[in-house]
Amino acid sequence: MEKTCYMCEKEATSLEHVPPKCLFPEKKDLPEGIDFRKNLITVPSCDEHNSQKSKDDEYLLFLLLSAKKGNIDKERHLNTKFTRAVNRTPHVYNSFCQNKSHFLSFEEGDINVESSFFVDIPRFENAIKHIALGLYYNHYGKKWNGSFRMFSSEMINEKSFNSYKANQDIHETASKIACYFEKKEARGENPQIFMYKWHTEGEDGHAIFMDFYEGFEITVVLRAFIKSVS
Repeated sequence: MEKTCYMCEKEATSLEHVPPKCLFPEKKDLPEGIDFRKNLITVPSCDEHNSQKSKDDEYLLFLLLSAKKGNIDKERHLNTKFTRAVNRTPHVYNSFCQNKSHFLSFEEGDINVESSFFVDIPRFENAIKHIALGLYYNHYGKKWNGSFRMFSSEMINEKSFNSYKANQDIHETASKIACYFEKKEARGENPQIFMYKWHTEGEDGHAIFMDFYEGFEITVVLRAFIKSVS
C-alpha cells in the first residue's frame, strides 16, 4: 500500500479500481469460462476517493448502461446485476433521473433526443476525472496536478444558444478524435467492458481515449498548469 491517495494527500487505506469495479459484470452473470474482473487496474486510495464515492460509481454505471450504444456484455450487465441493484434500492436510481442540463444522445451520427432524463454533467465529469487520474497514476506512479477536460459525442446540449451548431461541432470533433486514436495501442485486459488508448506530449499534455462496452466513447485531455512569470 502506498502512503497517500492517488487523488489527494490523505493516507491510502485501500485500493481503488480504475474504472470502478461495478462496471465489470460478475462471473456468475457470464457464460462459463469468462471473467471480466481479471487483472483490473488498482491504485492506492483514501476512503473519500473509494468507498465514499460508491453512489457516484453507480451513477456512472447507470449512464453507461442507459445508452443504446454498446455490446451484448453491456446488455447482459444491464439485465442482471444492474436490475438486481435497482430492485433493491429503486429510490437511488429514481434520483438519477431528476432534471439536469443535458440529454444523453442515442443516435449515431444524428443529434436526436430519445432519453427521458437529463444528465448531471458535473457528477458525470467528476466520475470520468477519477478514472483519468487513476490511469495517469497507474502509468506514472504520481498524481496529476494539472487541468482536466472531457469530450464526448454521447451527450447533447439542447438549452444553449445555437445548440444545433454547437452539438454538430461536438460530434465532428469527437469523430476526428476517434480517427486520430485508431492506430494507437489499445490497453486494458477486458476490452469488451473497458478499453483505453494513450497519447502524450512530454510531461505537459496527455490525451486518453476511453471506450466503455465497445460503444460509449469519451476522450479526456490533461494539460499542465502554466506558471506565470513575474
